[in-house]
This record gives sequence, structure tokens and C-alpha cells, in this order.
Amino acid sequence: MIYKRLIWAGIFIFILAYLGTIWYRPLFMPDETRYAEIAREMIANDNYVVPTLADLKYFEKPVMGYWLTAGSFLLFGETPFAARLAPALAALLGGALLWLLVRRTEDAKLALGATMIYLTCILVFAIGTYLVLDSILAFFLLGTLVAFYYALEEASPNRKFLYLVLTGLFAGGAFLTKGFLAFAVPGLTVVPYLIWQKRYKAFWTMPWIPLLAMLAVVLPWALLVHQRDPDYWRYFIEVEHLGKFTTGQGSDDRSEPFWYFIPVLLGGLLPWTLLLPVVIKGYAGKVRTLFQNSLLRYAVCSAAFPFLFFSISSAKLGTYILPCFPGLAILVAAGLRSYFAQGDLRWFELTVKLFRSLLVASGLAFIVYQTAAAVGNLLPAEAALYNRHERWLWVAAVLAVIVWCFVLNQIKKYSDGFIKTALFAAGPLAAMLAAHFVMPARLVDKLAPEPFLEILADRLTPETRIVAFKHLVPGAAWSWKRADIMLYESRSELGYGLERPEGAGRLVSPEEFEQLAASGQPVVIVMDSAKRIKRLPPGDLKVTSGGGIMYMEYSGSNQENDDGK
Repeated sequence: MIYKRLIWAGIFIFILAYLGTIWYRPLFMPDETRYAEIAREMIANDNYVVPTLADLKYFEKPVMGYWLTAGSFLLFGETPFAARLAPALAALLGGALLWLLVRRTEDAKLALGATMIYLTCILVFAIGTYLVLDSILAFFLLGTLVAFYYALEEASPNRKFLYLVLTGLFAGGAFLTKGFLAFAVPGLTVVPYLIWQKRYKAFWTMPWIPLLAMLAVVLPWALLVHQRDPDYWRYFIEVEHLGKFTTGQGSDDRSEPFWYFIPVLLGGLLPWTLLLPVVIKGYAGKVRTLFQNSLLRYAVCSAAFPFLFFSISSAKLGTYILPCFPGLAILVAAGLRSYFAQGDLRWFELTVKLFRSLLVASGLAFIVYQTAAAVGNLLPAEAALYNRHERWLWVAAVLAVIVWCFVLNQIKKYSDGFIKTALFAAGPLAAMLAAHFVMPARLVDKLAPEPFLEILADRLTPETRIVAFKHLVPGAAWSWKRADIMLYESRSELGYGLERPEGAGRLVSPEEFEQLAASGQPVVIVMDSAKRIKRLPPGDLKVTSGGGIMYMEYSGSNQENDDGK
């Protein structure tokens, strides 16, 4: 009974950590404001087929992520909570799917351990509470792999058929989220696994039902978007898939070296990266025995081969390797179980002790530095991470670290390996819950234009021409609920849409902006670069945010300039 209560308490705490504070901070640019604005325009234009950004065709991704965000907006309003709800739920449900995967062939403790490890990885949490599509994609890909594994392990023909259909439905969701990765990641897992297991017959008997189910999910929208805009699939395949994979350049340049994802993986696996020596010791001398286990083989294939695929690709972003983390979580959990079974806990205890000491030292150093910068004369006030009026923020951050240290200190009281693992996973939960609250204002001001721009919304009229630079375009569109934003100088990610007929006149050169500003009609411009600001003609009103975002107004009323926060 106590064991079950602890499980339910853990579920509640994880839900609170992922959903409890995502409403607090405003949307960050460029990613969050972009995806929120695309979903908002779907609702405003009553167009759920062809994605647009600033009323320009935006063909980087299919529609599932936008659909989920738009649905959340319709239920909860156009708020930060609603914007981040789908990624956060996807992360939590991904943890549930991981539990189902492990529980199929292993005991409940290993399943719970893998789930706790997955949900406390810093990359999983960061992406899961941030409005990008990768958490949603990872959920659908994991669902595809879980359903297929269940089908492989199932003896009943009827249930096998059901699991294969479910495989295709999840794969269809993955395709509608990010396209052909729905084939690549599961294929790179399943094919090596079937070869390793010597289940060659499955190559010919099992793919067809999932493929048909996937087509049933994808084809209605795929045909409809082709009917509405025949160039969609040409651009999506040639530029956003082949172009990015081979050159790293699609709508933007994401080329990075081959080893780029190695530090991303090690950093994203924190705090569990610290236990990797313990995990390796758990596998030492038992690799051949342990990897007779079909689940561990599946985990290796799901982590290693997609990781190599993303590393070979020329286009790289840190979020791309998120689908590798469920397999990594299983491998870490299994390695820890094997280590604890050996009975020698010295490595684990030493690692926890060193980590706790590092947290204490870091916390004390931060307190000294912040205090010296905030109230002393040893450092200039601007050197402080937090402003003077944000004392409660950094105190809350320190308290989260204290809670973390307290939980780590409890680990030594228990000899059971599962309890030790659970406590290590519980350590960062307070920090996860506080993460959105304790961000310094100078960081929020720089990355979140909405609070600043909303103050100025009353100055705009329907006739006002709005111009913004690059990544401030979706920020201005989202903040002012206006899609008719013009771009200043840079084509950015909207280059394709600007080449279409509806993009005519939407890109403004510096010379054209001078003419627009002198035309006598109301014009505003939003910028974030002092170098570019110096090239602008004097305006009637100039306001600058604490993060350096500048609003300049040209109304012909000769108002006095007002530089302020």
C-alpha cells in the first residue's frame, strides 16, 4: 500500500514539475513566438491545412504541432500555459510510454527507474516545457517503437494486429509533426534490432499493417495541402529534408561538425551523466549476459543508430537527439540495477557526496557573488545576475539547491538500490518546479518581447504599418495579434513566403524604410541591434526595453523622443 502511495505521489510531483509553472514566464523568441503565432493564425484565418507565419506560407513542418497548440488555445485561451501545454503533456506521456515499454518484459522497479531517469534529464525537461515540436515528435516516435515492440513480443494474432495498427497511428502522428523522421528513427531502431535478434521473417510480414495505418492518418491532410498549395511537397522534400540533411541549409543554416551532439548528449543527460562511471561499472564483465536481454538490445538500437544518423546529417540542433533519450534512460536504469546487485556501493556513495559538495560550493559562491554585486561596492551592480529588486528570485533558486542537497543527503540512509535511484531522481524536482520563476529579468527582457510590446499596443491603429527585424517578426505578430508585419532588410526564415505572390512588398530595405517613414502614414519599427538602429531615420517616439528591444514610431506628430525602459 505504501509503495503504491509513493508511486501516486511521484506521478503528482512530476505533473506539477512539468505543468505547474509553465504559465509563468512569457513566450521566448524566436521559437516559442513562432510556433504560437502559426497556431494563432490557423484560428484567426480558419485555415488548418496550409501553415502560415505573418500571413506568409511557412512550409518548414507539417501541421500536427500547430494543430495541438491551436486546440490548446481554443480550450484555454492564447496564453503561455496553453502554448506550452502540448509539449509538456507529450513529455509526461512519453514517460508513461517508456514505463509500458520496460514493463512489457521487466519488473516494475526497472520500469519506474527508467521513467524517473527520463523525466529528470535536463534536455527532456527543458524541451518539454518549451514551445518547440521536438517533445511532441519524441512522444509519437516513442509510441511507434513501444507499439512495435509489443507487437514483436505478442503471441496472440489479434493483439499483434492491434499493436501493429497502433504502431502506424503513432508513426502517422510523427510524420504530421516533422515529416520523414517518422520513417528514419523507427527504421534505424527496428532494422538493426531485428538483425540482432535474427528475426528476419519480420522484415516481410510486419511493416505492411503499420504502413497502411500510417497512410490512413497522413493521406487526408497530405492530399488536401497539395490541393490547396501544390508547391508544398516540393519545398518540404527538396529544401527542408534533402537540403538540410546534405548541406545543413534549408530555411536557415544549421550546419555543425560531426561531434556536435556528443556534448549535447552528455549535458542533456544531466544529472545522470554524473553516474555514468557507476553505470559502466554495473555493465563491467556482464555485457554479454546483460545484452542477451531483448529490451536492452532494443534500447541500444533506439539510442545509438538514430544518434549516428543525426550526427551524419549536416543540419544539427541540440533538440534533434531527444528521441535517443528513452533508450538511454533504459540503459542507465539497467546499469544502475546491475551495479547495485553487486553489493559494492562505494562508487555511488562517493559520486553523490562529490555532487552534493559541488552543489553546496556552487550555491555559496553564487550567494557571495550576487550579494557583492547587489549590495556591496566590490562589484558593479550590473555584474549581478539578478537585479536588486529580484532578491526573492535568487533566494528561491538557492532554496531549490538546498532542497536538492537535502534529498541527496538522505540517500546514504538507505541500502536499497531502487530507493537510492528514486531519491537521486527526486533531487532536482524542486529546481525543475522553480525554473520558470527564477529566470533573471534581464534574460526574460531580452528573449521575451511580449510584455514590452503589449504596453505599446494601444498606440497602434489598423492603418499603422508595422516593420520588424528578423526573429522579432513572430514576436511582434504574436504580441499585437497582427499578421501583416513587414520585414526589415533580412529575409530570415520567411524567405520562401516572401518569394510567393503574397510576399510582394513585405520585405523593406533601409532605403525603402526611409521612404515609408517619410510618407506621412503611421509607421512603427521593432529592432534589437544598436548597429542597425543607428541607420534608422529619427522617429517621433523611441522606447527601449530593458533587454535592448527598441520600438520607434513615425507618426508625423513630432513628439519628443522618449528613451526609457
